[in-house]
Amino acid sequence: MAEELQNLLDKIYSDGVKKADDEAAKIVSAAKAEAENILADARCEAEKLRNQAKDDALQLQQRAESAVRQAARDILLQLKAELEKRLRAATAGAAKEALTPQLMATIIAGFAKADPDAEISALCSARDVEALQSALFASLGKSFEKQPKVFADSSIEGGMEVSLRNGEFFFDFTVPAVTELVGELVGERIAALLEK
Repeated sequence: MAEELQNLLDKIYSDGVKKADDEAAKIVSAAKAEAENILADARCEAEKLRNQAKDDALQLQQRAESAVRQAARDILLQLKAELEKRLRAATAGAAKEALTPQLMATIIAGFAKADPDAEISALCSARDVEALQSALFASLGKSFEKQPKVFADSSIEGGMEVSLRNGEFFFDFTVPAVTELVGELVGERIAALLEK
């Protein structure tokens, strides 16, 4: 009986161990499957994060490049504005120095020689009226029937405005007009250089 009991105990033990082994194998298999699922999900999430990081880096690079281009454009615009400002100041100074009564008389004399019958009148600053009249008389003398008329205009600080044939033709040689003309000509060249 002891032997039967031992056989029974062995059988119970072996059945229990086999059941436990089977159960352990199922648990291990389920754990492996779960681990593989978790690992696959982690890989998928890591790939998503990697792709998102690439997209974020690309967007950041594009925004940085755009900001640099905008900053460069702003700097060029500021540089152009500063150059134009300095150019206009230099041109205005040079125009004030160049537009002397003698030069103005030479310009008027050129008009008078081109059209001796034309009535010519000039507006200039009050401080230049006398000098311009003297310079005109010296350059034209009494060779013309109608001497150009010179009038003072308080709005003119330098240079002159000339009218021919009772205003039919008008020429602006004032400092602001000359400055504007030179500024436009040179300003276009500066802009072209800055765009290169």
